[in-house]
Amino acid sequence: MLRDGGSLAATFQGADAAEYWLLLQVRVRELPSGRTERLGYEPPYLLARETGLKTHISWEHAWALLNQARSMVRTEQDGLWLQHMAEAVRGRGQLPAGIAALL
Repeated sequence: MLRDGGSLAATFQGADAAEYWLLLQVRVRELPSGRTERLGYEPPYLLARETGLKTHISWEHAWALLNQARSMVRTEQDGLWLQHMAEAVRGRGQLPAGIAALL
């Protein structure tokens, strides 16, 4: 989870040896109480870290990338976040059950 309130990212190296991030930008709204509510996620995109170039991709493409990333998970915590990210992709941007809606 990123420090912006809940966006999700998976980092990987492409065939060109460049670093990429698969990103799901969190959608939020401010409640009258002053609290912030996570509503879900925007459609996925790839961010080329060296150039800052954003490429929007389909939910299906994001799913394929996440399935490839499963073999690269190093820690239990990373596996949990990858699972949350996969759930958000399968739900086409719906908030995963394991992530609290209210901040």
